[in-house]
Amino acid sequence: MSASQPDTVVVGILPEKGKAILWSLVLSAAGIDHWLAYQRPHWLLRVEEENEERARLELAAYEEENANWPPADPGDPISLQGTAGSQPPTLLIMSGLALFFAQTGPWAEAGQWFQQGAIIGEQILRHGEWWRVVTALTLHADLAHLLGNVLIGGLPVHLLCRTIGSSAIGWALILTAGAVGNALNVLLHGPEHNSVGFSTAVFGTIGILVGFECMRKHRLAFREILKPLGAGAALLAFLGSAGEHTDLGAHFFGFMVGLLLGTASYFLPFVGERQISRRSRFLLGCICIGVVAGAWIKALGWE
Repeated sequence: MSASQPDTVVVGILPEKGKAILWSLVLSAAGIDHWLAYQRPHWLLRVEEENEERARLELAAYEEENANWPPADPGDPISLQGTAGSQPPTLLIMSGLALFFAQTGPWAEAGQWFQQGAIIGEQILRHGEWWRVVTALTLHADLAHLLGNVLIGGLPVHLLCRTIGSSAIGWALILTAGAVGNALNVLLHGPEHNSVGFSTAVFGTIGILVGFECMRKHRLAFREILKPLGAGAALLAFLGSAGEHTDLGAHFFGFMVGLLLGTASYFLPFVGERQISRRSRFLLGCICIGVVAGAWIKALGWE
């Protein structure tokens, strides 16, 4: 900087000392003489009149280059905090699946529940029994099948409800992913395809989480967006393709439908800390229960 101060113009009026020092460094790096002085309540940055245009261009270029710095915090509180004081009823619902299995028994017994509620491609495609894409989510082939879905699947389900901030919205998304995933899988495999299990919804849940997380990171570098996608694909490959009787198609379609739902749910005005009303949550929860109950009423002919 020069020792004396010739005719100058102000190119910056800054309320914070840190910002003023940064701008001073920018001009120093550009070789522009300048003067920085504090005049309550602001810091004034001056340059010689002949350097005004050049100084403003340098400062504008610096601001443009650093407009999105520092990047958004990937640990946004929306992700894990959920609704204060509220815990998703994951344990209650998973216990309900276990109690329902105690009532239905395993698939090998070929009881009425499986005859009327399992995914049987021929009944769905030729007789229009599409309620089976919902009822099949509540049935399990044996105890190992049930424990795998309840113990492993309960974790992403609980996390999703915390992430979305509402159990009602979370379960609406989960049921949609599971049912639509089952429907697409039947359409792909045709009348010969039969299946049961909550796993389609579990992988739908993973897809929703991945889609939602990708959208939260969409302003960051592309490699940051790939991280949740890679994690979801790894889970699909590791958990979704193991076992002799694994329905890979159901897991894949559940995941892909969930991915789309998770991406869309990011734009909902009532996710995370922006909650819908208690009455709306109650109504949506009742609709979820009603869909499952209604599907079973239709399946068992209790109309």
